[in-house]
Amino acid sequence: MVMVMKTLTSDQLNANRNQSSNQYITSTSTSLNDEINILSRLVYLNKNQHRALIWYKKSVEVYRWSKKVLKVLSNPIDVTQTNHIVLILNFLIEAQARLLRSYGSIMQSVARTAFMSAGLVIIASISRIRALYECLETHLQHLVPTSIESIKRDAVKDDVASESGDLCSTKSSNQTTPRQSSIPEPNPGAQLLENNQNSSLEPVAPTKSIKVESPPYIQAKMSTSPTKPLDPAINILPQAFCSTASLPQSKDKSLNLKTKRTDHLSRPSKKKKVKKDALDEIFGDL
Repeated sequence: MVMVMKTLTSDQLNANRNQSSNQYITSTSTSLNDEINILSRLVYLNKNQHRALIWYKKSVEVYRWSKKVLKVLSNPIDVTQTNHIVLILNFLIEAQARLLRSYGSIMQSVARTAFMSAGLVIIASISRIRALYECLETHLQHLVPTSIESIKRDAVKDDVASESGDLCSTKSSNQTTPRQSSIPEPNPGAQLLENNQNSSLEPVAPTKSIKVESPPYIQAKMSTSPTKPLDPAINILPQAFCSTASLPQSKDKSLNLKTKRTDHLSRPSKKKKVKKDALDEIFGDL
């Protein structure tokens, strides 16, 4: 009889917990539905005017994710089904992350646009939706604390195992390569000093003197004194210049042209002879 009473009391406790949790979730979901309706009204009013703006697109994204959350919370929750509650929690966390990204982009875009009033109203409704998400998340976490703690412990164990595996691999790599570390690395400075010392100790071979013969015209130039004139046969400069004898001829030609022009100008102009007719010959003397 005692065992039967205990089972009845545990079932009653589970039923009471289910009832209280469902009541809280339904009340929170109704307020969330109201905020979603306000956001949808704002989105519908600004559809034609601000369709291409970033804050309008992000507000539409928040509206769609909020509708999905309402659809998930519409079914009653059983406290004993911890896996189902954990799935709902994961979905809420993802929706909250999307909402935070959209909230940041909306804040930046509204600060740059001229329609501040509509943008501020949308930001207020989105912040209210975010607060309701947080309330639902905390409530679901209180329903299944043991499962969440076990999940966290498993995650911590996985992290510790991965870190320990990395440490073991590094230790094994250090143990497998001690000989490589004991081998001294070659020092380029010491090698250069040794090479210089060896080169200084080695005997230097005597260098042979090489005679360079100079061209004949340079030898002739060096043999002649600066006072004596050079031989025309030993002329270094090319003989392609014009002779000086031709210069006065060009001057004479220019002078002759000038005199011809002046003579032509000084001569008197000749009168043209006019042919006389017979009448002019007869009456010319009159």
